[in-house]
Amino acid sequence: MSVLGVAAALLVTGCSNTDEPAADQPAATSAADAPLALPPAPSPAPTPAPTSTSPPPAPAQPNERGNVVQVTGQQAGIQGPDGRSQVIFSVDSVVVDQPCAGGRSPATNGQYLGVQVRVATGDLGFLGGTWSMSANDFAVVQPDGTMRFDLGTEGALNCLDGSSRFPATALEPGRTYTGTIVLDSPVTSGTLVFAPPGLQGNGWEWQF
Repeated sequence: MSVLGVAAALLVTGCSNTDEPAADQPAATSAADAPLALPPAPSPAPTPAPTSTSPPPAPAQPNERGNVVQVTGQQAGIQGPDGRSQVIFSVDSVVVDQPCAGGRSPATNGQYLGVQVRVATGDLGFLGGTWSMSANDFAVVQPDGTMRFDLGTEGALNCLDGSSRFPATALEPGRTYTGTIVLDSPVTSGTLVFAPPGLQGNGWEWQF
């Protein structure tokens, strides 16, 4: 099944997996059946959401741009054809005026934004075997309401050293990743959009 063919069913606002084996049945031993878990957030950790005794809200509906609105630190992801979450991720923070390693080029669009992300992958066969999350998948909403996608400039891609930079290569199945994606942004506040091409224009967004 192609990515385009399943795109309409891919977006989820939360990826909690609460399925557990019955008491008289053994736990599943296949790694493919294990729920995904994000790696720990780097310090300083995002401020946790306040606890509440109210029932959890229903999954959010896409907004007028076709995106699910998130808050930083909230888990989101992509479900496979079987309904299991096979990619989960979190945008933990958006740092305005992200510092670069010494001697790196200044921003050409305005300011560097440092997007701190965590990702866990499962079975990626329905996505072609790999997945990616790069500066080219992000946009910012400009004051006139238009989206600016050309944020992956050479300066942004080379801003950080390899140890702190999120991998720009394809992400493999069954792995976890943590790092910072640097964007060359014309705005220092507003709306950040993550809209991978395979999702037919749908995606997620955060206020920063």
